[in-house]
Amino acid sequence: MQDSTSDSRMAKQDQNARHFEEHRETDDTSEKMSPNKNLKSPQKGSKRLKTAPFKVTLLDSAVFEGEIEKHSKGQTLMDMVCEHLNLLEKDYFGLTFADTDTQKNWLDPSKEIKKQLRNSLWHFAFAVKFYPPDPSQLTEDITRYVKP
Repeated sequence: MQDSTSDSRMAKQDQNARHFEEHRETDDTSEKMSPNKNLKSPQKGSKRLKTAPFKVTLLDSAVFEGEIEKHSKGQTLMDMVCEHLNLLEKDYFGLTFADTDTQKNWLDPSKEIKKQLRNSLWHFAFAVKFYPPDPSQLTEDITRYVKP
């Protein structure tokens, strides 16, 4: 009796395995036959976001490093730096970068970063852009004590 039970289990497992194989082959065939734009060529993988490494020298000379999508605007990087510093009052600060002539430029937050840089290195400096006329009106203590 036990032999017939184990035989029926094995038969069921074989049947399930064949069913799985049949469907897998069908799925493989349909993937090969369908004009799916995601399967253009075997060399190309799935569409990945292209990122660029960046370095930002902070006011205390510490360096904040990371990666950002290449098509990001300056505001995205500024937000990342301010988040790293726990800084809420962002309007007084900005990011600078050196031109090929070592000319210091402010990164425009509304434009793509890659369109503003002439070199491939994404090195920036976090800097004070505006000094408030009355620092006591700053709402966050951390903003007041960020040292230039």
